[in-house]
Amino acid sequence: HWDEYETFGSPTQAEADKLTIFKINKYDGGLIDRRFIKRNITIIDECHKLEEIGRWIGTLEFTQHQFNSLNLKTESKETLKEICIKNDKDIYAIAYYIKDKYEELARTQLAETNRILKTSDINQTNPSMFKNMIQKRTRLMEFIDTIEHFHYLDWDTEYLLEYNHLKLSFTCIKPAPFIHAYMFSASDKILMMSGTIGETEDLYKSLNLNKENTEIIRIPEIFNYEKSPIIVIESVNLKYANIENINKEIRNLKEEIVEIVKTHKNQRGVIHTSSFDTIIR
Repeated sequence: HWDEYETFGSPTQAEADKLTIFKINKYDGGLIDRRFIKRNITIIDECHKLEEIGRWIGTLEFTQHQFNSLNLKTESKETLKEICIKNDKDIYAIAYYIKDKYEELARTQLAETNRILKTSDINQTNPSMFKNMIQKRTRLMEFIDTIEHFHYLDWDTEYLLEYNHLKLSFTCIKPAPFIHAYMFSASDKILMMSGTIGETEDLYKSLNLNKENTEIIRIPEIFNYEKSPIIVIESVNLKYANIENINKEIRNLKEEIVEIVKTHKNQRGVIHTSSFDTIIR
């Protein structure tokens, strides 16, 4: 945004220096104070990912590692699964149970951990313990941060309870309120762009857009698939889940590339792989 300019255009360097770029963080870090923005346009590229971002912002999650960071007596220890079952798998009951039983304990232990880290030379005398305490502090902070955002459960949204022996999630399945609060509310105009938007009605519904002040512009596709076909080769598995066999897959990929070049030696094209690391190897 340019606070002091009536028109937009190619900015001078002095004007560009005043451009503010906001990084959207989870929870309150993403909210932008409108007092600092007089006129602005927010540009959101790849906007088909907005639903995913909204769900990420609105989802409340605990991990068993966070609970394990609490110094609980053996007889007091619970698993996430036990907490869910004890509270009849009711999201509100689970939330209040965790808040009432563990929030004060977590805050007390976080304060004590911070005190030790600030006042002792543990990083010099016991690096291993120092590392463990840093990890514990991070988990306690994440734990408290999630509790502080239980008010999300009262928003006009919907949640799905998911849990196993590693994680407990209140998964947001209606993300529009978070998209509006954290991204749309701070701007006068929103320009969203995407090459993969589906049905218009689905977009209105999923993002809760007002048809009266929303205009959708579709640009005709000019890509000539007959002249430049897209060919997907699935004989090589470069997924992270197959990391143990990646060297073998790289060798297979090299063979595929040699075959492609031989077959299309008089043509131009692009071979698109999964990562820059793959190209180097």
